[in-house]
Amino acid sequence: MKAALTITPPPWMRDPDLVTLMGVLNSDGLNARLVGGCIRNHLMGHDIKDIDIACVLTPNIVIERLNEKYIKAIPTGIEYGTVTAVINKTHYEITTLRGDHNTDGRHADVIFSDNWNEDAARRDFTINALYADIDGSIYDPLETGIDDIQNKRVRFIGNPEKRIKEDYLRILRFFRFYARYNNDDIHDESFAACKSLKNGMGALSDERIEDEIFKILSDKNADKAFFAMHDAGIFNLEESYIQQLSNLIEAQEQLNAQDSNTRYSQVKIDKKLIKNKRILKFFDLLDQFKTSWDANIKLSLYRFDRDVALQGLLSLKSEGRDISDMTLSDAMNVPVPILPVTATDIMDHLKIGEGREVGTHLKRAENMWIESDFKSKRLDILDQL
Repeated sequence: MKAALTITPPPWMRDPDLVTLMGVLNSDGLNARLVGGCIRNHLMGHDIKDIDIACVLTPNIVIERLNEKYIKAIPTGIEYGTVTAVINKTHYEITTLRGDHNTDGRHADVIFSDNWNEDAARRDFTINALYADIDGSIYDPLETGIDDIQNKRVRFIGNPEKRIKEDYLRILRFFRFYARYNNDDIHDESFAACKSLKNGMGALSDERIEDEIFKILSDKNADKAFFAMHDAGIFNLEESYIQQLSNLIEAQEQLNAQDSNTRYSQVKIDKKLIKNKRILKFFDLLDQFKTSWDANIKLSLYRFDRDVALQGLLSLKSEGRDISDMTLSDAMNVPVPILPVTATDIMDHLKIGEGREVGTHLKRAENMWIESDFKSKRLDILDQL
């Protein structure tokens, strides 16, 4: 396969651990190449988060070679051909070339391959079907990926409907990639296929949908994705809530206070998708804060903690409430008040044992402390009980 482009290898390509790993895999010929996101992100000027490797060797052989060189090998997705190599705490996913068959809209049966073109053709988007050697040679088997990267165009490989029917999660992935990498002109054929096949997402588990939504929400251009999904009729999103999401993202970015949970709550997607109890608790506290907010920042910090208070204020601001910059600054910087009296203090001071009476006195102590604007000292409070 002839290189479509040659670049000067960036530092991450020259990393000694990566060079060692590629040397192990390619010890008897060119068996492995870098693939997908690391190449895409480098060419588009984005940070490199993960390094994935495509390989003609089967998973068992990959594990054997890693073990021979005392490189930790984890069979993370061996049924799909994926083995994770760990070198100095860095994880590298190594996946055998494959072609997908017998798809049901949720996953595809896998047949391993040694054909780079076949592997490229079964991927989702053209910008993800790029391969590279660590000497800077970049390969574009479908002859579309580099051009689409240069034009900031996200589109499915081949027939969009066929790609989507292989895994309906690709609908959400399309909008995530559109928001992150695309110019403002969405690819019409890909968009039309997503709109036409959106009901197919009903075959997906809530967990997969939730995970992809939060990936979208973590992006600073999440509102761009949601406006496009609104146009496609996905999730029955209301445009006014997406505008509030835009306002929220802008406010969070200004304070470097990004939070995907608050963004999820703001755009009002069905919370039934959420299975994480910690996130559901956060939603509940956020709603309580927004309902009870009375401009007393110290009380808010005491009742809800800093994270909920700050995100609650940003959420209210995104909805048009008059939240001043000073209030936001206080939410970020005012110390969280800590009640200076404990149940033990009360029992020792009043010479009483455990029981309801202690709780009653503790509540009185708390109320006195709050009424003093959190200024009363421990002994002053105890003397008034």
